[in-house]
Amino acid sequence: ANWIKGKTKDRIFELGVVSDVSGSVDTDALTQLWGEIISICDMFNTPVTMVQVDTTPGKPEKLTKKTKNIERTRCGGTILAPAIGAFKDNNVNFDALVVTTDGFLFEDDISPFLALKKPIIWLIEAQGQILPEMNQGMMKAIKLTKD
Repeated sequence: ANWIKGKTKDRIFELGVVSDVSGSVDTDALTQLWGEIISICDMFNTPVTMVQVDTTPGKPEKLTKKTKNIERTRCGGTILAPAIGAFKDNNVNFDALVVTTDGFLFEDDISPFLALKKPIIWLIEAQGQILPEMNQGMMKAIKLTKD
C-alpha cells in the first residue's frame, strides 16, 4: 500500500544536457564528453534529453544507454543560454542539467543557468577552463582529465 511509512514511489529523474558544439570544442573532446553522458544514462538506467547549441540551439534529442553515435549538428560561435529556451519550447522538463563545454564562454552566458535554481553540473573538457561563476548556487564545475 502507498500509505505505508517509508515506502517510496519509483520516480524517474529527468536529466537535461546542454552540449556546447561551438567551433572551439574539438570533435575528440565532444566524443569524450558525450561518452560521459551515455555512462550517466547507463549508470542511472534513465534516458537524458540533450540540446546541442553553438549560438542557436538544435532540437532536443533523447539519448539512452543504447545510443551508439551522436551527430554534431552545429559548429559556430558560443552562446549557450538559448538552449534553455529549446527545452521550454519543446515542453521538456528536467530536474537537473549537465552542461558540456570547453568553458570558453562569456560571463553573462552563465547567469541564465544560475537563475534556473536547479542542480547544474558544468562538465568541462580536459583542455577547457572553469570560470569562477560556474561554482555558485546549485552549480558545480568538473573538469575531465586526459585519458
